[in-house]
Amino acid sequence: MNFNAAGTDNSINSFQNTAVQLKVLPRSEINIPNSGQNVNFNFNTAAHYTNGQSQVIPNQIVLSNNESFELYVKSDENYFKKGGLQTGINSNILQIGVDGSSLDIPLSKTPQKILFNGTPVLDRALGVRYTISPAGAQSLIGKENTTYAINVYYSFTAI
Repeated sequence: MNFNAAGTDNSINSFQNTAVQLKVLPRSEINIPNSGQNVNFNFNTAAHYTNGQSQVIPNQIVLSNNESFELYVKSDENYFKKGGLQTGINSNILQIGVDGSSLDIPLSKTPQKILFNGTPVLDRALGVRYTISPAGAQSLIGKENTTYAINVYYSFTAI
């Protein structure tokens, strides 16, 4: 940046320089709006058990990252819980993917990549697809009629 200093009669001219620095710090954030914090599957017809179920939660994840990144998903347990107690329903019956992608990853305690080579973004909303396949749905036949739950965690890393 240059500054030009001159006398009132414009007879003295002196240029002075100063350096301007921009420091771009890492910016990473994942947000799940309140409207997307719960995903519910109800199995109450033969078709639900025969065909499985899938649902997309539009704009469920809003993310910002000023570097290229990859998005991961994992659960806190390998099994669904009932009333806080572990059951025999494996977490991998639930498959998760980003809407618009053909990739659905079985849920596990090990972080699994669901978005590859993400480019830097600010407040990008992603729809998330949750699927229980026909085989997964059929594994629920004979299970107690109650609510089962599991926590799902999303994270990303810069690449």
